[in-house]
Amino acid sequence: MIQQFSKFVIKRTRKNKNLTQEQLAEAVGLGVRTIGRYEQGSSFPNKRVIHELAKVLKVKTDWLSATN
Repeated sequence: MIQQFSKFVIKRTRKNKNLTQEQLAEAVGLGVRTIGRYEQGSSFPNKRVIHELAKVLKVKTDWLSATN
């Protein structure tokens, strides 16, 4: 689990890519609630999920782990 994961970065990046939570969840192979939890900061993705998110969102894994 990556605890430096920023809940704001994934939501902002997803919205900038014009993706809904549903679309992102399907592309990554997760549930919509899981994506919501990541965006709320109540749950954190593991390294594998970070890599999948980065791939789908077309950003570097470091970007998703940013804390600002």
